[in-house]
Amino acid sequence: MSTYTIPTKNDVYHYSQQVELDGELFTLTFTLNYRVDCWHMAIGEEQEILEGVRLVGGIDILKQFHHLDVPPGEMWCIDLDNSGREPTKELFGDRVVLRYIEDE
Repeated sequence: MSTYTIPTKNDVYHYSQQVELDGELFTLTFTLNYRVDCWHMAIGEEQEILEGVRLVGGIDILKQFHHLDVPPGEMWCIDLDNSGREPTKELFGDRVVLRYIEDE
């Protein structure tokens, strides 16, 4: 079981990138909600599978969506300082990272 950090940006407010998760290629789209300073994510392959998921700390972001065709592993926002901080515009990809744990 491998764990790795998905590279993210905090210098743009909306972007997409392709990542391989458990051997499948997915498109992750990240959007910053300016008003409440939080990030949302969409997951797709050839079409959107899931959209508008708020990225928060302390939970497996994908767990409640495994009935859909999302990646089979776990995805977590991790505060590198263990301070319980959420992924805000300034912290996402810097002090708070997105980690993926492959399915066994």
